[in-house]
Amino acid sequence: MIRPIIFARYPEPGRCKTRMIPMLGADGAAMLQARLVTRALDRLAPLLPILSVTGGDDRAWRTRFGAGISLRKDAGDDLGARMLAALIPGPAIVVGSDVPGMSAELVSAAAMQLDAHDAVFGPAEDGGFWLVGMTRPDPRLFEGVRWGTDDVLAAVMANAARCDISVARAATLADCDCPEDLRHWPELAAGLVPGA
Repeated sequence: MIRPIIFARYPEPGRCKTRMIPMLGADGAAMLQARLVTRALDRLAPLLPILSVTGGDDRAWRTRFGAGISLRKDAGDDLGARMLAALIPGPAIVVGSDVPGMSAELVSAAAMQLDAHDAVFGPAEDGGFWLVGMTRPDPRLFEGVRWGTDDVLAAVMANAARCDISVARAATLADCDCPEDLRHWPELAAGLVPGA
């Protein structure tokens, strides 16, 4: 079994979910981040996930999310470098913490694709991806990718084709980055909108 690595930022007001701040305020955006991390941990619990974290110290993470969580610190200058570092030595799977629809079943099905492919990606509805798995890290996949744009997955797929890296696709899911994304999961925003 491959233990999935969940990328997560500590829910500190003003330093996470910044695109949600105009709607939720800094405190509400941080609370949403905490809810998303909790949901990701709960949904992937059967797979014994590891949190790869930015911000906060080990004590803060364990106080907030449970003493028994497995933690590692993110390493790398950009998202691509952090993912490659997390995927070493492989096979490994990395997922985002902001994908409310992911499940242990979907992540397990993606991991099985690595039996026949070099990599697997779970497309996100916004043009990025919510999951990446590799049998062994290959930095060529992320060369020239403009992170945070709507053509991230297309750029990665073009790199894979150019480098003869076989890629499978997992389920397409929506992530929760912007206020309009909350229409899919109103329960996540319950009680967070100032003045509501």
